Amino acid sequence: MAQVVTMFGVDVSNWNGKVDWDAVAAAGVEFAFAKATEGVHFKDRTWPRNRAGMLALGERFVPGAYCYLRGDADITRQVELFLETVGDVSPLMIALDVERRDGVSRQATAEDARKWVTEFKNHTGGHPVLGYFPRWYWRETGEGDLSFFDTLWESHYVSGEGAPGTLYDRVPAAWWRGYGDESVSILQFSDCGKLPGFPEGLCDVNVYLGDRSQLRTLALGGTSTLVIPDGTPPLSAGSAGLPVSQLQRALNAAGRSPELMVDGDFGPLTEAAVKWLQGKAGIAKTGIYGEETEAALKSALKPPRRKRPLRKSA
Repeated sequence: MAQVVTMFGVDVSNWNGKVDWDAVAAAGVEFAFAKATEGVHFKDRTWPRNRAGMLALGERFVPGAYCYLRGDADITRQVELFLETVGDVSPLMIALDVERRDGVSRQATAEDARKWVTEFKNHTGGHPVLGYFPRWYWRETGEGDLSFFDTLWESHYVSGEGAPGTLYDRVPAAWWRGYGDESVSILQFSDCGKLPGFPEGLCDVNVYLGDRSQLRTLALGGTSTLVIPDGTPPLSAGSAGLPVSQLQRALNAAGRSPELMVDGDFGPLTEAAVKWLQGKAGIAKTGIYGEETEAALKSALKPPRRKRPLRKSA
């Protein structure tokens, strides 16, 4: 039976002290986001050390940086400070942190985030930006459109302390459902992770359902690879998360019309699209994506074989 690849990551700031990145990677962590800036004045003092430590891990690790967006500060200057502080962004995943901030005259909005992303991409030639825009804050701020992000980094916490794998077992599939017309690709599921390498104790832990190559394609740009999700375990009504987003993209690529919204939620439209594919393949139209339907999807996505021209007789 095929297994879904699960990659764990962390996110850090000056509150975490001097992180031992070799110890973190040795514990199985494969990606991270480190805070670089906030607003127009704050530069995280641990960013230079964190950047160097993450990059030193080489191909076994995917490093990232994030900016904490302020609603009470000039957007252009926030982008400029971030770029000045981070340096070369090409090897880094970039995330924009948008959430409620106590003690400010104005909270950041989806429109502020859109402006930040637009200006950042103009400066960097379109480098992808992940949106840490938690569902609770999205609801609090009017449920605006978030599709200007390349994908979402959601946060929803399980209870208790422990290793990432133990805590992640408590995460329900519904937490992977997209919102704001954008899919969720990374989930921060606890702020009470226990890992070596953190001198200040507990840390934020995250998960990505895929491998490092897929995460790099998503977060660093380049040629996008169409991923056909495994049919074991099956996906069906009520399933959610990255495998469902992958299925929706693949069904669109196979010719489904009208195209599905890629939101990671296996609802009635996705079920209908699966039945459409099953009908084309001549198999039972169950609406459940299993091994037989996976094979049908792979077949539907194969390029047609070119017919050889007939040879003229002499």
